[in-house]
Amino acid sequence: MGKIKTIVVVIVLAAAGAVGAMFGLAKVFQSQVLAAASERLSGAVENAVDEMRVVAFERITSLMRAAREGNLPALAAKAPATTGMTEEAAATALAAAHTEAVPALEEALKKLKLARLLLLSGEGRVVAQAPDKDKFAESWKNLPAAAECLQGIPRDGLYEISGKLTQVAVAPLTDDKGKVTGCLLAAEEINPEFLGRINRRTGTETAILLRQSVYLSTGDPARLAELASLGTGEDVIWFGQAEHLPLFVQLERRGFAARVTTLPAGTDPVQLAVVLPIAPMLLPLAEAHKTAMFGAGALLILGLLLAVFIPTASDRHIKRLRDDLTLMANGDGSYVVDPASYTGIVREIAASVAQLAPTRAGRPPTARATPPPAFAPEAPASPEPPRVSQSSPPPLDFESLLGSASSPPLPAPAAPAAPAEPAFSALDLLQQPTPAPARPAMAAPTPAAPFSPTAGAASGGPRVDLPNDLANIFDEGDATREVAPVIPPQARPEPPRPSIRPAPAPAAPRISFVPPAPPASNPPVLDLSDEDQITSSDYRPDSTVIAQVPDELLRVSATREAPAPEPSPAFGGISRPPAAGGPVSAEDAHFREVFEQFLKTKKQCNEPLAGLTMDKFVDKLRKNAAELKARYHCNSVRFQVYVKAGKAALKATPVK
Repeated sequence: MGKIKTIVVVIVLAAAGAVGAMFGLAKVFQSQVLAAASERLSGAVENAVDEMRVVAFERITSLMRAAREGNLPALAAKAPATTGMTEEAAATALAAAHTEAVPALEEALKKLKLARLLLLSGEGRVVAQAPDKDKFAESWKNLPAAAECLQGIPRDGLYEISGKLTQVAVAPLTDDKGKVTGCLLAAEEINPEFLGRINRRTGTETAILLRQSVYLSTGDPARLAELASLGTGEDVIWFGQAEHLPLFVQLERRGFAARVTTLPAGTDPVQLAVVLPIAPMLLPLAEAHKTAMFGAGALLILGLLLAVFIPTASDRHIKRLRDDLTLMANGDGSYVVDPASYTGIVREIAASVAQLAPTRAGRPPTARATPPPAFAPEAPASPEPPRVSQSSPPPLDFESLLGSASSPPLPAPAAPAAPAEPAFSALDLLQQPTPAPARPAMAAPTPAAPFSPTAGAASGGPRVDLPNDLANIFDEGDATREVAPVIPPQARPEPPRPSIRPAPAPAAPRISFVPPAPPASNPPVLDLSDEDQITSSDYRPDSTVIAQVPDELLRVSATREAPAPEPSPAFGGISRPPAAGGPVSAEDAHFREVFEQFLKTKKQCNEPLAGLTMDKFVDKLRKNAAELKARYHCNSVRFQVYVKAGKAALKATPVK
């Protein structure tokens, strides 16, 4: 479920990122495009008018050159006067001059590469024209440009001639005395090719507006119909709707930007408009949107791969919980899962597992004393407890090794000695009931102090780094640092003296077991879970203290262990100790506590726990403890867990 949520989050984030990027790009790019359109149109209309003037000037120049080089001025001077005549009468009068002027005019047309060339007389009538050579005698003196030309001034202008908008260029013809004999007029219809030349100069679309309608344009006239009614001015005119816009672009009647100006020298108001479509300027934005989509797709694929193949926090917690369960299964039940180190649903699972597993406080003590032999010397009638120096702490007893929180009850007093019996016979052997199993006598505890993972730190004794073979198990490769053991001063109590009993009668040789009398006062119980209560003076390696064994422990041991029957005293035998049933020694209990502390420290340091089992750990500690005992001639070795370089490590302290 966590993977699915991660994948959904990745998809949502990728989609939101792509949409946000495209929306931001659209808004920024749109504002930049509108500003760039206004800047480009600021001088475009002036460039268009200048281009038209350049074309007219080039034609006037070519016409004046042709007038000087040929005989056209003389031909125009030969035209008779036709003032007051109709067009038909003027044609009859100009027929001879027309026939003579046509060949020269056609030659000039080819040389100048013009579309239409006319020869006007001094009165403004057409003497000849090319290529329509049959049309002549028409009067052009009412054309403003022609009227000024007859006065000796070259002119140009846009005029609607025969329903067509025409650009006119006129150059005067003069004789040797400088008198104007006529004019040479070039007329070119305004067509898309003419506007295309302007487009190349301005980089925009061009339109000619005549009588509030689009006369000619290089674009779609239908889209520019709104422009004809918006008038002229210096400001940029926004109009129309653009098509095929990128995503998140809203122009709102800003599909086109234009500027309009009125052209001079025209009979009717002729307007020139330069138009800039906005849609083509947004093509880079569409490419940017594609790039953003590809980038979002790449991020989506990368996010999905990371979500699938990279473990989440839940996966890591589940693996840790699996390691903890493995340790619980391989251990002796002392290791318990800590739910506080997990989060989410894994924490709930860990809490349930911790409730199923026994807690440390509810487990029975693991440290047991080795059962003593059944035969023990008779204790004196009034034994005295060992005397200990008042300056030293009370000695550790068997209950401290067990880790019990309360002192065990005192055992029952020893039974009085049996009276002398008659001589033994075979009949007595047959009638004697089966003897009860002998109560195990209390054995002297190990003189070393109770084992604790933190005892070495509190005792102040010397510490020995573990050898390389042991340190390598726990990721420690440091060299062995050995320090000679220091034996703290100990108070040695005097051992109790057994009382001397008279020898029994020869007729009844019987050896009876009398348990030792309880000490005058039980020593205080030492809580091994508290590190601050263990000091160097708590360990007395040279003294042996015998404490009373609790009856409950003896009853449990008697039920779990089946001791061998005691041989009959009639045969002079000595009672044998019960067979060992595998009780856990104090040293093994110490090793297990060290193992628990070691696991807890490794978890706190975030170290892997795979491959670490309690059996392997205890075997290694037992091996190194034996080596240290043989090397320093000590009775026990205490191990301490500490953190070194961010990792869990062990130190050993020999105790004599």
